[in-house]
Amino acid sequence: MITGLSLIAIKKPILGLCLLSFVGVASPELASSLETIPCTSFDVPPDVEKATCAYITVPEFHSSPQGNTLQLGVILLESLAHEDQTPLVMEQGGPGASTLKRIRYFTSDGIHRPLQARRDIILIEQRGAYYSWPCLYCTEIESYNPITPVQFGEYVAQFLPQSQVYEFAGLGHGVVAQHDCPVRLVNEFLENPQEFPEQDCLRE
Repeated sequence: MITGLSLIAIKKPILGLCLLSFVGVASPELASSLETIPCTSFDVPPDVEKATCAYITVPEFHSSPQGNTLQLGVILLESLAHEDQTPLVMEQGGPGASTLKRIRYFTSDGIHRPLQARRDIILIEQRGAYYSWPCLYCTEIESYNPITPVQFGEYVAQFLPQSQVYEFAGLGHGVVAQHDCPVRLVNEFLENPQEFPEQDCLRE
């Protein structure tokens, strides 16, 4: 099962990121809080085009701007065709799942690639999620995450005329964002919904 994903089209820049990255104009305060880093730090696949990666430093409490700070991971994807001037901000649901891990969907054969063809995309990691700092991620319990047990998928499949349940050993909630195999199966199904995808990658 796939966790929730919020898509927000905005008319104005969020945190000034659109201005800074795509237009090159920003306030000195914003520029000092944004640190550009290699996209390999966020495990961005090499065939994702026009990506800029950064950490933005924000207050732990906005009511105390001089107090402790946090770093949020950000990936900016410049539009491939600029058909729409309104950028799209993506935030992962869950709660607590990683937004930046969804960058895999923007590869050359990714299911979100058409979004980038039309407009600029901004992915922002939430506080405490995988690529933010500090990160509240417990690898010891990931495979025991009980939020969406297999039985839920089996129950839903009973009511879908063209359905197949795949179980991924060792993965918890939101498997599509955690491994290449689920993404491959989703892409194959979307290309040909009349046939079930091959399960070879489940045995890899």
